[in-house]
Amino acid sequence: MTDELAKDLATLIAKDKIAYALVAYCRGMDRMDDDLARSLWHPGGEAIYEQIFEGTGEEFCDWVLEFHRGMERTSHEIFNMTIAVDGQTAASETYVEVNLLRQEQGKHILWTSHARYLDQWSERDGRWAVDKRRCVRSFGIEREVKATLGTSKTDRTDPSYLLSI
Repeated sequence: MTDELAKDLATLIAKDKIAYALVAYCRGMDRMDDDLARSLWHPGGEAIYEQIFEGTGEEFCDWVLEFHRGMERTSHEIFNMTIAVDGQTAASETYVEVNLLRQEQGKHILWTSHARYLDQWSERDGRWAVDKRRCVRSFGIEREVKATLGTSKTDRTDPSYLLSI
């Protein structure tokens, strides 16, 4: 294997690990899985969610998961993703949509937020995680909706935990 091919392969593996960490974080948020959500950050990693929160990733998870537990359902979805890897460091921009469904006075209220995660990553002991996140919000919408709930769960009783993923 040439040096160039080995470097390209290492870059692809890093990008895959980063993309998986982002997806796992969203799953952790929706399943209220504290450990999975926290796994996005290196210890002490910085979390800046504009106009909402500023502190460490661990502190953000404590705060936001408690907030999410007051919702009937949540859905965190990521879309466009750009990842640049440079050895043991990387940067990424990821578009995200967050939907939070709650009941208020017998009515369902849906809050939808569109934002981008601007993340700085590093690899330590083979694990890629965030050193610093800046969440830049684009816009949010809050509205009353007619909602029906499916069989998904907001904890480890969700059917997805029966899978080995």
